[in-house]
Amino acid sequence: MAGTAETGVLLGMVRQTTQHAHGRLIAILWVAALIVGVSVAGGCGGAPAAPLPAGQQVAPVPSARNRPPAPREYLAPRRTGTIALDGRLNDSAWSGVPWTSVFVDIEGSMRHAPRFTTRVRMTWDDEFWYVAAELEDTDLWATIRTRDAVIFHDNDFEMFIDPSGSTHRYVEIELNQFGTVWDLMLTKPYRDGGKAVN
Repeated sequence: MAGTAETGVLLGMVRQTTQHAHGRLIAILWVAALIVGVSVAGGCGGAPAAPLPAGQQVAPVPSARNRPPAPREYLAPRRTGTIALDGRLNDSAWSGVPWTSVFVDIEGSMRHAPRFTTRVRMTWDDEFWYVAAELEDTDLWATIRTRDAVIFHDNDFEMFIDPSGSTHRYVEIELNQFGTVWDLMLTKPYRDGGKAVN
């Protein structure tokens, strides 16, 4: 496969399974490797961000005191074994895949540390990008069962895929306790008047 910079095209589908044990939700998702410029062979750099339309400006950068922390980095190793999409992480393919550091609030030190642990593992092969998420919670619930409904009204797990790092033309994949999925593309952030494209 060659790298691609196509934006807004979701090739493939998301599958998931969940396992409930002692208040933990473990979700395993897989996404086709060609997704919004993320191509296994082409790397995750994506294409440079295109210029904004005439008259449109990017929101100003907040002062250092109010700025969220810089994104953390994670190097996902290539898959070395078979992965069963069953909600368990004891497959040989996961054995050499490290966990990310524990997630923090998007506003960093401006908010309290989360009460429960959230972390992920990621790996890839020539066809797919695999994400295993471990989310601890004592009250697992959901209400939405319709695909592409606004899932974030429930407790959910969300992935934001923005290869160019521009916050424009990026993909979100959201999943709730029932396994209901909302995959969407945003041409620009909500704060800039962006609308979800299902």
